[in-house]
Amino acid sequence: MPPALEALRSERDRFAAMAFCWADLLVELDRTGTLAYVAGAAETVTGYTSDDLLGRPLRDLVMPADGPLISQLLKIAARRGRIDSHPVNLRRRDGSTVLMQLSGYALDEIAEHIFIGLRLSPPGRPAGNGKPVQDDVMMTDLEAFADIAGQQIKVLGPDAAKSAEMTLISFGDFEALRDRLDADTHDTLVQSLGLYLKSNAVTADLVAQVDEGRFSLLRARDVGVDDLRSHLTAISRQIDPAGAGLQPEVATVSLDDSESVDEIDLAKGLLYVMNRFRHSAGDAISLRSLSTNIGDFVVEAASEVNSFKSIVAERRFDVAFQPIISLKTGRIHHYEALCRFHDSAPGESPYRYIRFAEETGLIHEFDLAMASKVIDWLRSKPVNRSGYDVAVNLSGQSLQEARYVQPLLKLLGDNPWAQGKLMFEITESARISDLTAANAVIQSLRRRGYQVCLDDFGSGAASFEYLSYLDIDVIKLDGKAIKSAQTAVKGHAFMSALAELCGKLKIQTIAEMIDDDRGLDFVASCGCNYVQGYLFGRPAGDIRQFDPLPNANLIRRLHWRAAAR
Repeated sequence: MPPALEALRSERDRFAAMAFCWADLLVELDRTGTLAYVAGAAETVTGYTSDDLLGRPLRDLVMPADGPLISQLLKIAARRGRIDSHPVNLRRRDGSTVLMQLSGYALDEIAEHIFIGLRLSPPGRPAGNGKPVQDDVMMTDLEAFADIAGQQIKVLGPDAAKSAEMTLISFGDFEALRDRLDADTHDTLVQSLGLYLKSNAVTADLVAQVDEGRFSLLRARDVGVDDLRSHLTAISRQIDPAGAGLQPEVATVSLDDSESVDEIDLAKGLLYVMNRFRHSAGDAISLRSLSTNIGDFVVEAASEVNSFKSIVAERRFDVAFQPIISLKTGRIHHYEALCRFHDSAPGESPYRYIRFAEETGLIHEFDLAMASKVIDWLRSKPVNRSGYDVAVNLSGQSLQEARYVQPLLKLLGDNPWAQGKLMFEITESARISDLTAANAVIQSLRRRGYQVCLDDFGSGAASFEYLSYLDIDVIKLDGKAIKSAQTAVKGHAFMSALAELCGKLKIQTIAEMIDDDRGLDFVASCGCNYVQGYLFGRPAGDIRQFDPLPNANLIRRLHWRAAAR
């Protein structure tokens, strides 16, 4: 053997040995995804010999549900060079399956071949539902997406703006397809769509799931919108048992104006676009309204941010109160302080403003202003007068914001007389990511004599996780969950069990959105401690409207019934 060839083979064997430090099986794929080379524990892992596997498509060796994922992984490798460790279910010769971790790489020098390493998945890798943890399919959250995209565009300069576009994709028929799928197949659908989008993004972390059936990505312009749309339809059609698939609506936002915008404002503009997209109808008309230059959105976002900051700084909002009534005594226990913005239309919910504040990172400024305004209101009342206890809302986002926590603690320290007259309701509209840090803030408030309530309990999947991690005094049961429970077969049993659990944890329960006597009877029979709702009055700026308390006789009637039994 010529010395040069021998040296080359020795070098190849050295690199193969290094690869086997990670992998149990090495394969080389040609441009069609067919196995051109196999080395390692092929027969042990698959039941096939290496010769048996040569010439077979890799898709044939995985479970059918993983076939679309494999296709997208190979496209990622072909486009960007690397596949990070990804779990796949390999189908063995005897029909059994084995969970493997798949990694891969494509070299520019050998562009038509992809090199794959497969490793037996370690014990404990599957998630609690038996599905493998698909870390590399997880998409970036909106705020991180905006920050990364802003940095990427500014670092790469004008060429990046010319070669990429922000792309918004909405599947209006996503809910209908979801209803046709079981949970595992739904996961496969989202993973397949996510992987395809990642394969066409500038970088893998520039894909975000804005909402269910809605995605955004920073797309390389050499990938046409029509191709993007047709491939997404084809992927979903493979998974859809009806074969119909999804018909996406697509909008693009040009980055041509980004050169004149600094990185921070650019990130705000991108985040503003995605939040506008999240709350739009998602149809072709609303998407077309988002198809413009990023510079326009940067200006619009800055204008709205400045406008909201002005509202907070000038205190252009009022406090309205709604009573929370004890089912034991029939008396008002405390009031919830609700915000009414001066600039809003008559009857308009303040939710739009609150949502904007959370999406733009301004919620901590508003929460602090609201707490200050409620304390000012309490200061105007007799200190020793009972009946003026108030709960003020506190976004879960503010709990994680030191710029809010420190000024809040100072505000409370400057007004020690508010102890016992003020409590806090943590809203679940913004998810709490650091529960340990959030609990530390909650305990700091409780040590100072302020009760803490977890609002909207039952409205999101995180509720029970919060209940497990956060030491609180009260939970407020979500009104929509209560109304659903009234019509569900197991609704009463569930609510009763929840109230009993809270009782054992020494946590009080408030049932909200109690608007009729039927709802009142229901939550009372479930064992709730307090109620709140239109049945006992709509929010009002003057609490004298609740003296006497509307429909107080309904609670007395509950007591009479209980006594009669």
